[in-house]
Amino acid sequence: SMATVLLSSLSGFASKKDYRAFRTQLSEGILQLLFINVLASVLLVVLAEPMVQLFFQRGEFSEEDTSRAAQALQFLAPSLIGYSVVNLLARAFFSLDDTRTPMRIATFCLAINLFLALWLVPMMKHMGLGLANTVSSTLNAGLLFYAIKRKMPQFDLVSLTLPIVRYLLVGLLVGGLVWKLHQVCLTGLSPQTWMLRMLVLFVPMTGGGLAYFGLGLVFKDASALAYVEMIRGRFVRNA
Repeated sequence: SMATVLLSSLSGFASKKDYRAFRTQLSEGILQLLFINVLASVLLVVLAEPMVQLFFQRGEFSEEDTSRAAQALQFLAPSLIGYSVVNLLARAFFSLDDTRTPMRIATFCLAINLFLALWLVPMMKHMGLGLANTVSSTLNAGLLFYAIKRKMPQFDLVSLTLPIVRYLLVGLLVGGLVWKLHQVCLTGLSPQTWMLRMLVLFVPMTGGGLAYFGLGLVFKDASALAYVEMIRGRFVRNA
């Protein structure tokens, strides 16, 4: 949805040849997208099993099925970061009337994905497909970054590096916290009922989300501040 909204803004800046505003808008969009999707990926990896258990483990869907599905999700979840960036950067190229570059890169990465799937699935089974998607989506995002830097040399990739590294490091820290909270919630519990499954999923998820946004505010991260301001604005409008 963010990529769809940004397409209109980026197209407007491109038509006016206001490339400075174009680069600023694109950089802000990338960081805001990564800020939220790093958190989402971490939560999907750490809480994969309780998520699958809550939504699917009933009837003929056994604990063993839950374990296998959770493993596949853990290897697939990091691809969310790559795919979201690809979605945004592809629209940046579309705004510049360039559809060939993202198409060529996507075709190449699709071939890489197929090769990796054929190589990894015999070794890793269901987890191989997830890993193939994660690797190919990350490669796709990296190649699009390289391509847009060549097309627009003034685009400052260096300014994106520090926030992205910070998101990843904070994400790892929060992932450890979420895992610990999940273990605490499991202590003395056997989450067989729907309510207990909700508890062991949403308590660590909420705690991790609050910690992630809290650290973002401590670092005065622009993306964290933008999301908080957006949430505050919605509450004010609805009051």
